[in-house]
Amino acid sequence: MNDSAVSIKPKTIVLSDAQIEKIHSATLDVLENTGIKMQHPKAVEILDAVGARVEKDRVYLPAAIVDEALGNSPSRVVLGRRDYGDSIILEGDNTWFGLCLDCLNFLDPMTDERRAFTSEDCRINASLADGLPNFTWVMTLGLADDVPPGIADRVIARQALVFCEKPLTFCCQGLDSTRDIYEMSLVISGNENHFKQAPNIASILSPTSPLALSDVTIDRLLFCVEKDIPVIVCPAPSAGSTSPVTFAGTIVQANAESLSCLVIAQILRPGFPIIYGAMPSIMDMATTIFSYGAAELSLMSAAFCQMVKFYKLPSFGTGGCSDAKYVDAQAAVEATFSLLSS
Repeated sequence: MNDSAVSIKPKTIVLSDAQIEKIHSATLDVLENTGIKMQHPKAVEILDAVGARVEKDRVYLPAAIVDEALGNSPSRVVLGRRDYGDSIILEGDNTWFGLCLDCLNFLDPMTDERRAFTSEDCRINASLADGLPNFTWVMTLGLADDVPPGIADRVIARQALVFCEKPLTFCCQGLDSTRDIYEMSLVISGNENHFKQAPNIASILSPTSPLALSDVTIDRLLFCVEKDIPVIVCPAPSAGSTSPVTFAGTIVQANAESLSCLVIAQILRPGFPIIYGAMPSIMDMATTIFSYGAAELSLMSAAFCQMVKFYKLPSFGTGGCSDAKYVDAQAAVEATFSLLSS
């Protein structure tokens, strides 16, 4: 045997095949009998038209609608570099790492000062990410404290788009911001046809735990479907707070929340590119803080990734997470475990 032909890729296995089936079945039960809270008139109309049950501010999704939506969701999503270099192909076991977002504070490497994140910090970090070969995509990295809050999300998106050639995944405040960031991406792409061939942005949408879709989230989802902007669905339930205290219960809830967005998108446009994800963790009972570096986050994220593989969808997860305030032993242990799990 030719040793060079042997490829061994270790995997973190949290759920058995039987448990995956049980979580899927429980998720369908939640969607059909507990439902999703939403009041967006167009979304409610869309779901009512295909046979969902609507009662006041809650929509109940029959299993047949969910299964059809899953069958229409593509297993392959392509994101393009803004310099027309190699595309990122999200498919199978391909794995791509990028830099995270929404940091409130910045530990300045030149002065060792911990201070508010600025748009200039975003420019520097985006430029650094552009030059690091093992990062293949980028986020907006921080919240700009030096500009008016009403435009801060657009300012940092502009910094990331201008100073990094890699695909940008972004969060923002609402529909107007999503529209403006899309217009920026079109300027770089040249035109809509180029953008649709290999989109250089993807929008992160977060359902509200437990089991709710806000009007803002749905507005952004509908716009992304209209403009062919790939969507990353990423709820963040907190076990013991906004979701059940058990691992299984939290994974079921996160799955239902993500599937609710997927169903709306696939009804509107079968084959629309959805990148499926969640960031489930636990609540620190002493502080009520969402624990970003907890081992439970890595374990539940790995379990959720198995659900994504079960559905044959591209997935989005976390890696290198830590609750440490400084670069210390805690940061090293938490980030190492998180990356190993990812």
